[in-house]
Amino acid sequence: MNPWIRKEAILRVSGPESADLGHVLCAHYHGETDQSVRACIATSLGSTRDLQFVGTLREMLRDPNPRVVANEIEALERIRDPSTYEAIFEHALDASHRVRANVVVALWGKPQCP
Repeated sequence: MNPWIRKEAILRVSGPESADLGHVLCAHYHGETDQSVRACIATSLGSTRDLQFVGTLREMLRDPNPRVVANEIEALERIRDPSTYEAIFEHALDASHRVRANVVVALWGKPQCP
Protein backbone atom coordinates (compact mmCIF):
# COMPACT_ATOMS: atom_id res chain seq x y z
CA MET A 1 0.00 0.00 0.00
CA ASN A 2 1.16 3.51 -0.78
CA PRO A 3 2.99 5.20 2.18
CA TRP A 4 0.88 8.34 1.76
CA ILE A 5 -2.31 6.33 2.24
CA ARG A 6 -0.84 4.62 5.34
CA LYS A 7 0.12 8.01 6.80
CA GLU A 8 -3.34 9.46 6.14
CA ALA A 9 -4.98 6.46 7.81
CA ILE A 10 -2.75 6.83 10.88
CA LEU A 11 -3.37 10.57 11.16
CA ARG A 12 -7.13 10.11 10.88
CA VAL A 13 -7.20 7.82 13.92
CA SER A 14 -4.89 10.04 16.00
CA GLY A 15 -6.02 11.67 19.20
CA PRO A 16 -6.72 10.99 22.85
CA GLU A 17 -9.65 8.75 21.97
CA SER A 18 -7.44 6.47 19.83
CA ALA A 19 -5.49 4.83 22.67
CA ASP A 20 -7.17 1.51 21.85
CA LEU A 21 -5.55 1.57 18.42
CA GLY A 22 -2.13 2.40 19.87
CA HIS A 23 -1.19 -1.25 20.26
CA VAL A 24 -1.96 -1.86 16.59
CA LEU A 25 0.25 1.10 15.65
CA CYS A 26 3.07 -0.16 17.89
CA ALA A 27 2.96 -3.55 16.20
CA HIS A 28 2.89 -1.92 12.76
CA TYR A 29 5.87 0.33 13.58
CA HIS A 30 8.30 -2.58 13.86
CA GLY A 31 7.53 -3.85 10.38
CA GLU A 32 7.29 -0.44 8.71
CA THR A 33 10.02 0.42 6.20
CA ASP A 34 8.89 3.93 5.30
CA GLN A 35 10.37 6.56 7.61
CA SER A 36 7.53 9.04 7.16
CA VAL A 37 5.01 6.40 8.22
CA ARG A 38 7.11 5.55 11.30
CA ALA A 39 7.22 9.28 12.12
CA CYS A 40 3.41 9.45 11.82
CA ILE A 41 3.05 6.48 14.14
CA ALA A 42 5.15 8.28 16.77
CA THR A 43 3.03 11.42 16.39
CA SER A 44 -0.16 9.41 16.72
CA LEU A 45 1.04 7.62 19.86
CA GLY A 46 1.96 10.96 21.41
CA SER A 47 -1.44 12.40 20.60
CA THR A 48 -3.07 9.74 22.80
CA ARG A 49 -1.22 11.23 25.82
CA ASP A 50 -1.39 7.71 27.26
CA LEU A 51 1.36 6.58 29.63
CA GLN A 52 1.06 3.00 28.41
CA PHE A 53 3.01 3.94 25.25
CA VAL A 54 5.99 5.56 27.01
CA GLY A 55 8.04 2.34 26.97
CA THR A 56 7.42 1.79 23.28
CA LEU A 57 8.26 5.40 22.42
CA ARG A 58 11.48 5.17 24.43
CA GLU A 59 12.45 2.10 22.40
CA MET A 60 11.61 3.96 19.20
CA LEU A 61 14.16 6.65 20.10
CA ARG A 62 16.75 4.25 18.68
CA ASP A 63 15.33 4.64 15.17
CA PRO A 64 18.13 5.44 12.69
CA ASN A 65 16.14 8.22 11.02
CA PRO A 66 16.38 11.71 12.59
CA ARG A 67 12.88 12.71 11.48
CA VAL A 68 11.43 9.71 13.27
CA VAL A 69 13.46 10.42 16.42
CA ALA A 70 12.35 14.07 16.36
CA ASN A 71 8.70 13.00 16.19
CA GLU A 72 9.23 10.52 19.01
CA ILE A 73 10.67 13.27 21.20
CA GLU A 74 7.63 15.41 20.43
CA ALA A 75 5.38 12.47 21.28
CA LEU A 76 7.11 11.92 24.62
CA GLU A 77 6.85 15.63 25.38
CA ARG A 78 3.08 15.50 24.79
CA ILE A 79 2.75 12.63 27.26
CA ARG A 80 4.74 14.63 29.87
CA ASP A 81 6.13 11.74 31.87
CA PRO A 82 9.17 12.88 33.91
CA SER A 83 10.67 9.38 33.65
CA THR A 84 11.35 10.08 29.96
CA TYR A 85 13.41 13.24 30.44
CA GLU A 86 16.72 11.41 30.67
CA ALA A 87 16.03 9.43 27.49
CA ILE A 88 15.12 12.66 25.71
CA PHE A 89 18.20 14.46 27.05
CA GLU A 90 20.45 11.76 25.54
CA HIS A 91 19.64 13.30 22.14
CA ALA A 92 20.74 16.83 23.09
CA LEU A 93 23.91 16.50 21.00
CA ASP A 94 22.31 14.74 18.04
CA ALA A 95 23.62 15.67 14.59
CA SER A 96 20.12 16.70 13.49
CA HIS A 97 19.08 20.29 14.19
CA ARG A 98 15.45 19.25 14.42
CA VAL A 99 16.18 16.56 17.01
CA ARG A 100 18.19 18.99 19.14
CA ALA A 101 15.48 21.65 18.87
CA ASN A 102 12.82 19.15 19.93
CA VAL A 103 14.95 18.18 22.94
CA VAL A 104 15.08 21.83 24.02
CA VAL A 105 11.33 22.28 23.56
CA ALA A 106 10.56 19.04 25.41
CA LEU A 107 12.78 19.80 28.40
CA TRP A 108 12.56 23.59 28.66
CA GLY A 109 11.52 24.63 32.14
CA LYS A 110 11.08 21.11 33.46
CA PRO A 111 12.40 21.08 37.05
CA GLN A 112 13.23 17.35 37.02
CA CYS A 113 15.57 17.53 34.01
CA PRO A 114 18.93 15.78 34.14
